[in-house]
Amino acid sequence: MLKKQIILLVLLVTPGFLFAEGPKDFAELVNLILDKILTPLISLMFGLAFMGFLWGAVQFILKAEDPKGRGAGKDKMLYGIIALAVMVSVWGLVKILTATFGIEFLAPSFK
Repeated sequence: MLKKQIILLVLLVTPGFLFAEGPKDFAELVNLILDKILTPLISLMFGLAFMGFLWGAVQFILKAEDPKGRGAGKDKMLYGIIALAVMVSVWGLVKILTATFGIEFLAPSFK
């Protein structure tokens, strides 16, 4: 059964590789890497930081009577907020630098 699934997957994916066109120059390669790898990775990091904050909030609420559990939840919320603040600050600096130097392909936008 697994063999049939693998063969089907290969048959479905192969045309995409065969007819795909590669990057023509370095800027297009960088854009491809940014759009397909870096932008989803940054989105994942933002999501993980937000989930960490939410998990800390849930712990803080559920363990309201336990000072140690409440403290752990508060710490997780704090670390989540710090992570989000750092990522937003770095993203802002990247946008400022790319706008200052006119580097278009180094500033991927979230779609």
